[in-house]
Amino acid sequence: MRLSNCITYVLAAVLVVPAGLLASQQPCQGSGSAAMSKTWNFPAEATQLLNDVRAKSEDVVQQSDAQTLLNEHYTTDWTHVGYQLALVRSDVNAMGKDLCRLQAIRRVADPWQQREIHRITPRLQDMAAQTEASIVLLNNNQQSYWSTGLPNDMADVYRDAVRVQLGPASTSGS
Repeated sequence: MRLSNCITYVLAAVLVVPAGLLASQQPCQGSGSAAMSKTWNFPAEATQLLNDVRAKSEDVVQQSDAQTLLNEHYTTDWTHVGYQLALVRSDVNAMGKDLCRLQAIRRVADPWQQREIHRITPRLQDMAAQTEASIVLLNNNQQSYWSTGLPNDMADVYRDAVRVQLGPASTSGS
């Protein structure tokens, strides 16, 4: 009975994060023996992971500024925008990996950390979907990317990244 509960929990954690959130498009991997350790400090790990997600979201804010991308279309070609999207994708994928671990340790995290994980999950999922959509759009419209929905998609990524940053301070328990 206990094993089936564990499997249900693992499946639920895997299904919460869409496959597109990771570059490898693989579901979250098991957390290994550290997750079973009674001496492991899960709240400290969760705080570190949440801080990492927040730092990466700051990078995404800088890289996905739609207004900058729009202004740069006059002076650069599509490869520059593609490079910026690749940077965004890398950070979003890294946040997805952190989110997988956060999902795995969520039940042993502090209550404020559980709320924060719940709050950022849909935003990270949206960021992943919008980033992938932007890459596809750019690949299909290299000569006229600025006249497509790409600026709007990147504005959505930007807004979600800003919202990820607006969580509670990592050192507070509120």
